[in-house]
Amino acid sequence: MHHYERKFELDYSMDHIAGDSREALGLKRLRERAGLTVRALAHALGLPSSTYASYERYKKDHLPISLVPALRPALIGLGAPQIIETELLALAGLAPRHAVSGGGVPSATPSSSDAALMRRDRRTHALDTRSQIPAHL
Repeated sequence: MHHYERKFELDYSMDHIAGDSREALGLKRLRERAGLTVRALAHALGLPSSTYASYERYKKDHLPISLVPALRPALIGLGAPQIIETELLALAGLAPRHAVSGGGVPSATPSSSDAALMRRDRRTHALDTRSQIPAHL
């Protein structure tokens, strides 16, 4: 694995790049709605373009939660209609349980979203760590 200086930890394994999940297509639509190129969004995330592009071809059910905090400043508020946090959370399988309020503003607060992201990251990391332990130990 290359050692890039990253703003956040991402899944660099290659098992996620062959196919298009609904969430990956959603990520591409959000990027296009924001008026950004693959290269521009990759740069904003601190990733090589090829690595970011692999997330637009993701085949797992949901995009990695670790991608959401980095996408927030890069996408929220851009596009027409403006991209909101709820859309990013949905890509990671964290759609809010509360309906969107009448003004189009999600009723979930950023702090509750962050807490949900951290809990899911801890569970995912624990599972990933266990799968990396050699069988002979």
